Amino acid sequence: MIGGVYRGSRYSPALNGGVLLFGEFYDGYIRAVGVDANGDITDTDAAPGVHLVHAGAISSMVQGPDGYLYFRRAFRPGDTLSSGAAVTGTGCEINRIRHEWHLLKP
Repeated sequence: MIGGVYRGSRYSPALNGGVLLFGEFYDGYIRAVGVDANGDITDTDAAPGVHLVHAGAISSMVQGPDGYLYFRRAFRPGDTLSSGAAVTGTGCEINRIRHEWHLLKP
């Protein structure tokens, strides 16, 4: 899933200035790679991007009006919410990414 280009300034310099967000529903992650003004990817094996969050069933992501990144996580009975509460039905939860986890290693 592609989430668009983040050009905000709420995070470290690794994310500021333009990164393409992408996620994977089943493996459950959101990552970012650098892009330039032309939309070309600038990350290489030596500087491979940033791992932002690991959470299962990520179904969408967006930059909020406050500049933070938010993602929606789908759930079903038996799953556990971010708060630790057990799920008894189906639905979704919205989460804010407060900081990036770590730089990816080549």
